[in-house]
Amino acid sequence: MTKEIEGFEVNFRNEEETRRIVEEVFQDEEYKFAAETGTPFIIDCGSHIGLSILYFKKIYPNAEILGFEPNKENFLILEKNIEANHLEKVRLINAALAEKEGSNLLRVSGEEKDPWTWGDSLVENIWGDNGTNKKMEVETVKLSTYIDKPVDLLKMDIEGYEQSVLEEIRLKLCFVKEIIMEYHLTPTMEVENNYAVVKRVLAGVGFAVEIFTKGGERLSDEFVPKKNEDNQVYSVRAKKI
Repeated sequence: MTKEIEGFEVNFRNEEETRRIVEEVFQDEEYKFAAETGTPFIIDCGSHIGLSILYFKKIYPNAEILGFEPNKENFLILEKNIEANHLEKVRLINAALAEKEGSNLLRVSGEEKDPWTWGDSLVENIWGDNGTNKKMEVETVKLSTYIDKPVDLLKMDIEGYEQSVLEEIRLKLCFVKEIIMEYHLTPTMEVENNYAVVKRVLAGVGFAVEIFTKGGERLSDEFVPKKNEDNQVYSVRAKKI
């Protein structure tokens, strides 16, 4: 399906999923940030079909963007959306980010028609749907390999791999000015995606860290996310002090 959205030609598979992402990205502006230049370098981890990239190009037309998307089917649509809107200075990588290079299994929707793919994850049973999804083998790469100059914004929506990737790029975080990411509660979050560790890694290299509900409510600095059915995803903003 194709539709004009926010002045862009957008190709997509699931209309309801796309509507909800448009609401979060373009209406709620969850990735809005103030760059110090009109040509910011943005790394978009978890680009999906490209709506976040379209948003960044709307607010910063001359931005340089590096986007990562592991789902091969989404990646084809992502490429199509970048090409259809004649966007320049956008580089796309069809791979998942992880602590090492190689391959891994991405858990994706088992639906053949109108699949919901915004929750694709390398984490087993992240949404409590073990056995109902299918697995797609994907390439994994290290984000640190791609960071060799100042990064104005690092956007991360990588479905439970936040701690692993932040620890992998710890020595490269000196290049990053600001981070906007989703923090996901996972079945093994106490060990493999612990918010306390995420916060410690960021604070250790000079970031001031804030955590919000998805509805935009700022939570206290002492807040500790706990696994429950109501709140499984939080928004984290980190900025160099």
